Amino acid sequence: MIFIISKDSKIKSMLDSDYKCKVLDLNQALSRLQASSPRLVIMDSTYNLDDFKEVKQVNAQVPVIVISKNRDIPQAVSATRLGAYDFIPKPIDKKRLTKAVAEVFKKGEKKVSLIGIGDICWLKGRSVLQNVLLQEMEESIAALSDLVVVGEVGIDKKRIAKLIHNNSSGRGVFKTLNLNSFVREEDEGFFWTTLRDLLSSSENNKKEFRIKTLYLAGYDNLSDHFRHTLLGFLNNWREDKKLDRGIRIVLSSCDSLKELEHFKTVHIPSLRFRREDLPTILAAYIKKYSSKYNKEIKALGNDLIRFFTHYDFPGNFSELEELFKNAILKCDREYLSFSDLPLTTGMINKMQINEIDSSQNYKIQLIRAEFERFFFDFALKNLDNNIVKAARFLDIPRSVFEERIRELGLKG
Repeated sequence: MIFIISKDSKIKSMLDSDYKCKVLDLNQALSRLQASSPRLVIMDSTYNLDDFKEVKQVNAQVPVIVISKNRDIPQAVSATRLGAYDFIPKPIDKKRLTKAVAEVFKKGEKKVSLIGIGDICWLKGRSVLQNVLLQEMEESIAALSDLVVVGEVGIDKKRIAKLIHNNSSGRGVFKTLNLNSFVREEDEGFFWTTLRDLLSSSENNKKEFRIKTLYLAGYDNLSDHFRHTLLGFLNNWREDKKLDRGIRIVLSSCDSLKELEHFKTVHIPSLRFRREDLPTILAAYIKKYSSKYNKEIKALGNDLIRFFTHYDFPGNFSELEELFKNAILKCDREYLSFSDLPLTTGMINKMQINEIDSSQNYKIQLIRAEFERFFFDFALKNLDNNIVKAARFLDIPRSVFEERIRELGLKG
């Protein structure tokens, strides 16, 4: 799906034969971007860079192509620095537009293989944003550059840094420096001594295994002065010949840091933008924790599909994993039900509000259908494609189950 933020349908007509497009005004687009993530957003010249910033604030990962009224070079540079995928001036060259769109879709389809990725449940899936993340990681590994790993609270950014470290060439250890240990003003001097010692060429030569990756955690909790000083150092540290420039520095943050000009950025999409991947992620958690706790859980109960379709997980993957871990530990049946989850009234209310808000959202209906297709098929295969057993297992009337699997294109 392509969202076209425009007041006319001319751009849509150029792409309609090859892509599914939806023309929206800015407010409609911002509302839909909160609940779903299209493959691409195209913004035409009736909107300005402030409007573009709003789109990126709502969904930082979605690629955006900006259409301009003229060949304004400063505007093109500004849009690109703010994260625009491409900048196309009017009058629109259809060949250039279709080429740019094709590149976005091709990037989302490219398969990436990284050692150790199969051990991380929340990195499973085939959505566009998931593939873009894997490619950013692959590009960062190949470039051997310093990195900023960006993700919201509840996302294990250190896990991504270690994955990049383990897939990078050369020998060396992964070292973490927690900046939260130096938040007091009187600790700053000790921090700079520690940081320089870790990056020192002479210190690394004394070690059996030199540092290959230095991971800096806790940046978001620093004072403004400390942050500013640290960013200044990181921008210039490779010019100091006394420091080991073979080390890669990885800084974690909840926000992109435009000040770090020489750092590559890896954006980790939030769980609410990867709803298409949820069935695969949930199946991975079922397998992981069923094995760990010696359970025989085979699937999600039908009542849980509704919850996972609409709850937006403000705690991201950490919240999801904690819910699943506790639910599987408690569950004494072959399927997880709503009563197994350690939910608060606030979580249930939030899910219900989201369900009401998204009642007209076609994307949400598609996601729910995908959930049902995945887990109904999962149940059928685990019960020898016996419709009677599967319906009983999922606590659904047989006639309703038979009708639904026909609608979903499943065979029993």
